[in-house]
Parts: sequence; structure tokens; C-alpha cells
Amino acid sequence: MTKQKYCSTKKTQPAKPAALTTSPPTKVDVASMLDSLAPQIAQLVEGALDAISASLQATSTVVIDKKVVDSGPDHYARLTGAKRLLEFTLAGRPRPEKKAEARRGFTMQEIEAAMAANQEEARQRGEQTH
Repeated sequence: MTKQKYCSTKKTQPAKPAALTTSPPTKVDVASMLDSLAPQIAQLVEGALDAISASLQATSTVVIDKKVVDSGPDHYARLTGAKRLLEFTLAGRPRPEKKAEARRGFTMQEIEAAMAANQEEARQRGEQTH
């Protein structure tokens, strides 16, 4: 019978990017470039919201005996629309920190090491009393 060793690999957190610092002239340049694109950006946002709104009201249809039959709400399209709405509204927000993982169970190696340490302590206590 062979013993399997538990190999712990800790996941390291990626380094957080440095805070973006831009000079005031750069901010003015970026703002002036975006000002000229404001109508196009507004159209894109409006189109995205219209598509999300339509997906939240989607129904599915099937063809039975050469007749189109409404089969009710399209749950897949509605769920996808809800997902896109969340992505749209949460864009640019920092992700919340993940909580630390809960303690896992003991491995056989850890149990055997604890038993050996306990036996060693008991042996040393026995030698000290005699």
C-alpha cells in the first residue's frame, strides 16, 4: 500500500496595478477627444440598453406542422439579458476581495505527524517521572 502525499500549492494573488495618475493637460486632451465622440457614444449606449431591454422580454417560438407556435418566455435569452445588464451597470467598478478559503480537512501525513509528536511527548514525560 503506497501513501499519497498531499502537496499544497498556494495560489498567489496577482499584483495590483499602480494607481493611474495622469497630468491635468492629459485629462484635458482625453476629454476634448471624447467630447467630439459624445453623440456616437450615446448611440452605442442607447443601442446596448435597447438590446438588453428586448432580451428581457424575449419569447421563443417553434414550428409545429408548418405552423409557428409561441412557446412562451425564452428563459435563456432573458437570463443572458440580465447578465449583460449587470455587466453593463457594474463596468469599471473594482471587484470585491475574495474571502480566504475555509480550512480543509487533515491529510494522512498531518495525522501521522501529530500522532508521532504526541507519542514522543508521552515518552519524554514517562522518562522524566522515573
